[in-house]
Amino acid sequence: MPSVHHEIEISVRGKNVVPSKIPKLNVGDTVTYSFKGGGKAIVTFPGMSPYRKDKKANTQVASAEKLTVMQAGKFPSGCQVELPNGTIIGWNPKDLSGTGDSGADHEVVKR
Repeated sequence: MPSVHHEIEISVRGKNVVPSKIPKLNVGDTVTYSFKGGGKAIVTFPGMSPYRKDKKANTQVASAEKLTVMQAGKFPSGCQVELPNGTIIGWNPKDLSGTGDSGADHEVVKR
C-alpha cells in the first residue's frame, strides 16, 4: 500500500484550538498541519511523537512542515495557535482543566 499525504487543519473554537478529524495514519504517510487564520499552528506531543524515531518527549511541530510518520502507537497531542502579535492560545499543559479540549490523539499503525 503506498504512502498517503494528509492535511490536518487546525481551527479555533472558542478558547480551544482543535484539529480537524485526524485520520488513521500509517507509518510512512506524510502529514502537514495548516491554519487558515493569521498566525501559525503548533502541535505539541507531551509524550513521544509519531514523527520521530527516538523516545524524546515534549516535542513540537509547526504548520506548513511536511512530516513523515515514523513510528506506530497512540500519540496524544495539544494544539496551539501563535497569533501575529505573539500571543499563544489553545492548549496549556499547566491548565488542562481549561484547555484540555485543545488537541487530539494521533493513532498510527504499521502497514
